[in-house]
Amino acid sequence: MHQLFATRAARMKASEIRELLKLLDQPGIISFAGGIPDPALFPAEAFAQAFQQALGADSRAQALQYSVSEGYMPLREWIAGHMRQIGIDCGPDDVLITSGSQQALDYLGKLFLSPGDTALVGWPTYLGALAAFNAYEPRYDRLRAGGNAGAAQYRAAAGSGAVKYAYLSPDFANPTGETVDRKGREALLDLAEELDCALIEDGAYQALRYDGQAIPPILALELARKGDLQACRTIYCGSFSKTLSPGLRVGWGGAARHRAACADETGRRPAFGHHQPDGRAPGGPNLFRQPHPEGARNLPCAPRRDAGGAGSAHARRRALDPARGGHVHLADPAARRGWRATAGPRA
Repeated sequence: MHQLFATRAARMKASEIRELLKLLDQPGIISFAGGIPDPALFPAEAFAQAFQQALGADSRAQALQYSVSEGYMPLREWIAGHMRQIGIDCGPDDVLITSGSQQALDYLGKLFLSPGDTALVGWPTYLGALAAFNAYEPRYDRLRAGGNAGAAQYRAAAGSGAVKYAYLSPDFANPTGETVDRKGREALLDLAEELDCALIEDGAYQALRYDGQAIPPILALELARKGDLQACRTIYCGSFSKTLSPGLRVGWGGAARHRAACADETGRRPAFGHHQPDGRAPGGPNLFRQPHPEGARNLPCAPRRDAGGAGSAHARRRALDPARGGHVHLADPAARRGWRATAGPRA
């Protein structure tokens, strides 16, 4: 049977995220092995109210019916307003609703990558991004934010393929926890311009800042340079998985209108048919209208972060040891203290 498989199947491997999630079923374990929210902080009552409103007599038919592939317009309007608050002046037509930001990454891999093209990624990087990109058979090169690798060096390494995009999570990156400073973000914009490639900004953790000064998203910095979102090459991927619930499975892509439309046409319609989860169920914007601002959920997290800081620092030193392949499930003595950490594989 193997001779029937597409060549891309050779790059498909068992999901390491699935293995990490199995740790959640072990009693007494606090897992640092993935970006897994504390279920005690899920706004369950707000979800219940949103479900009730969405499935009320006046709205249930719309909530459960097929919808436009771009996503539910009231939710896209809400997201556009949120984007404006973080410095990205956009409208609902610049927003595409996805089934988590993971689906957005899959769309972008499908949109940009031909076999042999180069994707620039962190080293190590988010393993879910690699899983999304691998099906499109790219080669990877190391993205150094503010490093000394220039456009000419990346082009030479790419050979007959092209450098199609750089991918990074600039705020509290998974798995390193690192944040790219403003100078580094500006340098990445310069590099993308020199390479004439796209820049994918994964904002999954952008809202989870508990102290210090927020740094503008890369797309906001590019917009400040160019004055028009439609001239920008950065694509922002957002998610409610860390601020509300990963089970909601609602994310979005925010970009110049023609890029959002291309992702919609290339990714959604041919491959997935007429409808995807679009934010109406469970509850859609009804959930965001509940009196529980995003920042309120962050309040219990800062002391928990501080209490676990020493342990997580130890985890990062072990997990990022190149001699260990950049992928270590901590065992002794951390396991006896009831927690796990892993950096995930390098690209």
